[in-house]
Amino acid sequence: MSQPFLPQLLRGWLPPERYFRQFGAPVSLRLRGALSCTESLTRYMEEQTGQGVQVRLESQTPLVNGPWDAILWDHQQRLPPDSVILARSAWLHLAEREWLYAYAHSQVAVDHLSAAARAAIERGEEPLGSLFLEREGPVERTDLELAEAHVPELARHLGHASDRLYWCRRSLFRVNRVIRARIFEIFLPDLWP
Repeated sequence: MSQPFLPQLLRGWLPPERYFRQFGAPVSLRLRGALSCTESLTRYMEEQTGQGVQVRLESQTPLVNGPWDAILWDHQQRLPPDSVILARSAWLHLAEREWLYAYAHSQVAVDHLSAAARAAIERGEEPLGSLFLEREGPVERTDLELAEAHVPELARHLGHASDRLYWCRRSLFRVNRVIRARIFEIFLPDLWP
């Protein structure tokens, strides 16, 4: 799959606390914590569940601009101009049970990265936050915003009812204060008691 699952937004995009005040928060404290997490989502899930988390790469291709950019990102969330951008879609799941807990679509500026980081990104087996932190330097997740949405193609793909609501979030990864990636995530409801 080369294109991301596209949300049909009901409410959003807003920073987490503002969103929760205005529209209400999820009942699950674990999900609320994940949606608000500005550190590594993978590490957060590992701490919450006591299980390993793995990345299962769905697709990875050079970015081709498409209509989804206007749905997923605002103008100020641009990656560095003239960068080589790699678009990747992946599933995050608990290692022991193969339970999916999130879908992530990332757009990563791969030029100006070390050869080791670029090779690891191209392999697609590591969460981006950990990868950047271990190979590139300080990582910050910024511009974190939430939305609730219908995602018809995802619902069909997973066998969910077509009117199912999903929590979504978007954010930027800044490595050494430079935007290196933008990430869109959809949280799958079954794993968030």
